Amino acid sequence: MTNRDHADETHESTGVDDSGEMEDPGWPWSFILLVVAGGIYLIFRFIQLGIELFN
Repeated sequence: MTNRDHADETHESTGVDDSGEMEDPGWPWSFILLVVAGGIYLIFRFIQLGIELFN
């Protein structure tokens, strides 16, 4: 094995481009779905709480 630099290799696995900056992967869909589901759950819980308070 030799210790030479491989200039033709890309840094796709680390998310680092040639300028040394990290790529922004954005929000993962699973996290967005979790936040939306939590928001819907809270809305329904507040509706249920309101119904129970006024009865």
